[in-house]
Amino acid sequence: MKKYYVLVAIIIVLVIAVVYFAFFKKVGPIEQPVVTSTPAPVQENPIVNAPIKTTLQKEGWRTYENSKYGFSIQYPCDEKCQADLPVPSKSDYFWETNWLPTGTRASVIVSSFTDESVKAWNDSLKNSGEEAAIPFQFSLSSFREALNLPLNSKCKIASYFGGDVSFGCSIVSLGGKKAVKFDNGVIHSFDGDPHQYYYVNLGGNNWLTINEAYNLIDYRGHEDFLTNEANITPEIRGQLNAVAEVLKTLEFTN
Repeated sequence: MKKYYVLVAIIIVLVIAVVYFAFFKKVGPIEQPVVTSTPAPVQENPIVNAPIKTTLQKEGWRTYENSKYGFSIQYPCDEKCQADLPVPSKSDYFWETNWLPTGTRASVIVSSFTDESVKAWNDSLKNSGEEAAIPFQFSLSSFREALNLPLNSKCKIASYFGGDVSFGCSIVSLGGKKAVKFDNGVIHSFDGDPHQYYYVNLGGNNWLTINEAYNLIDYRGHEDFLTNEANITPEIRGQLNAVAEVLKTLEFTN
């Protein structure tokens, strides 16, 4: 009986051995799948507020571009214009001034200046006592406060020299930026021709002024045409439309 149990035990061991070698050694251990992760591609920092030029070049027009202050503007230029292209000049508190033709007797005057140039100019006039030259009249801090207002807001610009003097204005969009636009008829030149002024902050202490300069040599007595529709003749209407077309091409790249 004892031999019988020993024999059964031996048979069981042999069966287990046969199954082990037949299955596990042949098939091998079941490998667990290796999960690997592919890192997501690193995206370079996108350019924020990248300048995109959206204004198409008008046929027969030229482009004045100022890379220092970050803006460009187009103007019509025929054969006569090409022979007498606008040359940047520096005067008074302006770092640079350009007289741009419009195809009519009106011009668009584009000028850049800084807080420092205004202070230096006004200080020089005060110290020299020269009365013929004109000081910069407006408070730059007042401009900054006005440009924080929403579009189409009415505003008041204080005098550079303080006091109760102020100039009426409104906040408009010019080339995609906010601009202070003086009320019609606020400022006139010495010869009586009306001028429409806009002031734009280009960042920090840098400024741009756009001056719609109209020519009324044959229309003296119509100086108030900006505020009186009855005084707009066909020739004056042509000046207004031409200036408007030039201003439509103003574009800021900063």
